[in-house]
Amino acid sequence: MPSTASPERGEVVRVRLDPVEGSEQAGTRPALVISPDVINEHCPVILVAAITSQKTERVYPFEAVLEPPDGGLPRRSKVLLMHLRSIDKRRVTGTYGSVSEATMRRVEDALRVATGLTTI
Repeated sequence: MPSTASPERGEVVRVRLDPVEGSEQAGTRPALVISPDVINEHCPVILVAAITSQKTERVYPFEAVLEPPDGGLPRRSKVLLMHLRSIDKRRVTGTYGSVSEATMRRVEDALRVATGLTTI
């Protein structure tokens, strides 16, 4: 059942991403909330980045690693900043935990690369 509380920036949430097209991340999976709390509280959508536990041995500049227990995930994972998506809050089906400030800084660095706000 979807949560009625507004997810917070830096929180790892479980989301339903289907339906998708092509190479988009699919299914029910963890995602990191990127949008700021003031938007999360007043808007029906939030900005998230998909998370995967696959192929974590190679990390690109537009990805950020999560080491357990950071974010409440049981396995080493990475935040895929090339897989940003605005989703309705009703797609959130649960929470795992929140990432540390240090991890969020790494996510922000990777986000700047993914959006072209800084060079590699």
